[in-house]
Parts: sequence; C-alpha cells; structure tokens
Amino acid sequence: MFCGQCGFTIAPGVRFCAKCGKAVAPASPMPPANAPTPPPRATTAATRTAFATAARGD
Repeated sequence: MFCGQCGFTIAPGVRFCAKCGKAVAPASPMPPANAPTPPPRATTAATRTAFATAARGD
C-alpha cells in the first residue's frame, strides 16, 4: 500500500505515513472468497448491432 499524498510505501496496519504524516485510510476489506459472482448482463440483438455499428464508425 502507498501513501495517497507522497507515494511512500505504507506497511500493513500503519495509521499514519512515516514520511509525510498523513493519516492513512484503512484498506477496504476483501470480499469473501465464496462470495457469489453476479450473473453476466444479457445483451440483445439491438445492443450488439449498436456496438458493432459504433466500432465500424458508421
């Protein structure tokens, strides 16, 4: 992890940057390994056509 103000490397569990003294935000917790993955979004023929047209530049 790095300080958002000066870029100094921050050790895990440290609350303040050792270089500039800025308070370090706690790391966001990782989701559990068994968390469900959201289903993929369905695409329609119209959506695919719109993306293909935009990609070609028509």
